[in-house]
Amino acid sequence: MPPKINKLVYIAGYSRSGSTVLDILLGDHGDIFSCGELTYYFQDAQNPSRLCACGAQYQNCEIWSAVSSDLPDAEATLRKVESRGFSKVNATSKARYAKLMKPFLTQVRAASDCRVLIDSSKNAKDAAFRLGALNDIAGEQVYVIHLVRDCFSTIGSYHANGSNWVQEGYGEEKSFLLLRSTIGWLLANLIAWRHGRQYPYLRIRQQDFLHDPIQVLKKISAFIDEDLSDVIQKVEASELFYAGHNVGGNRVRKEGVQIRSQTVSDAKVPFYSKLFAYLCGAKLLERILLAPS
Repeated sequence: MPPKINKLVYIAGYSRSGSTVLDILLGDHGDIFSCGELTYYFQDAQNPSRLCACGAQYQNCEIWSAVSSDLPDAEATLRKVESRGFSKVNATSKARYAKLMKPFLTQVRAASDCRVLIDSSKNAKDAAFRLGALNDIAGEQVYVIHLVRDCFSTIGSYHANGSNWVQEGYGEEKSFLLLRSTIGWLLANLIAWRHGRQYPYLRIRQQDFLHDPIQVLKKISAFIDEDLSDVIQKVEASELFYAGHNVGGNRVRKEGVQIRSQTVSDAKVPFYSKLFAYLCGAKLLERILLAPS
């Protein structure tokens, strides 16, 4: 039997797609650590008001207290590299990124005692090209799971609930939320689709994840070459899954998650947002990404 290797499973796409839930499910495996939106770790760890999913401040968390958080210019280095295409990053920035991320990820594996990391940072503006940077600069073996939710349901979620940061009390809602979320959905999924396919890549439709989570988990198990039978059994038994030490993500990381087959509810989206989604090309991309494989 070949030796088991370190892997980083990157959940790509846009927010409100179910990435936090999938992250938590996969993290229930003994060799897999659910990191959450790891791109925000250095930013969150320096803010006493931001808490790990376990409820502790990062410096008091049993996992993250063993991981460096006060490294000089860490947040600036991540943003400079991860928000840009590989060809637009100079050699100095790449070297700084490698020097930062290689020992950091080694520390995360040591603290969690897991060789497989789940990073659900996705591909919004700040982390648009993170998956490539982790593979090509930090030297990780990245497996990309592109989780796609239909555009109108995503916009409808923002329309009904607002942004995650506002929900958790970390800021005020910005103007033009629905238009920004439409552009965000388009760009994040376009980057995940075009850039992510350079690496091991699996696209999952959120509607399939909700309707038949067992089959989706079996596909993921084969894709990442990890035995997820224990996780699948818990889903079959409708057991609760709990977040461990996720960074960022939405409020479900603070609650028990129960996965069961369900239909996708229709979202109420204002007419002007629907029109904009058609005009900007989001609905065209959706037809490509949600076409049955």
